[in-house]
Amino acid sequence: MSGYDAVFPESSRCLAIGAADIILWPASLREPFERELLAIPRAEDNRVAVVLANRVDSPYPGGSVVIPPTGFPMWDINIAAPRVLKLGAVMPKHIDLAVCRQKLMIPKVDMFANRLVETYAPIIAA
Repeated sequence: MSGYDAVFPESSRCLAIGAADIILWPASLREPFERELLAIPRAEDNRVAVVLANRVDSPYPGGSVVIPPTGFPMWDINIAAPRVLKLGAVMPKHIDLAVCRQKLMIPKVDMFANRLVETYAPIIAA
């Protein structure tokens, strides 16, 4: 997923439906809230790990992070993974692929098996 593509939830959803366990997101963040309002939901909504690699010369530099498929214990990413401006700094994280491949949000609620694809017509219409 590249740059501005992360603004659209369909980008990460298509990658997850295509069996991606980890989504790499090279970005140039423009606002501080993009880590919170884009990166975390993309991971949690699709139950995939998101590796956000932010440019150091972007309008909002630093803050590269690995987000697990279950998000962070605390919603505030700035507490769980403080933004670091050091060149090449990424919060280290072990990614458990078994968790990435388990798509149940709660028991009996499979994020992909329970999709209502017949309702997608307005989205895919040209």
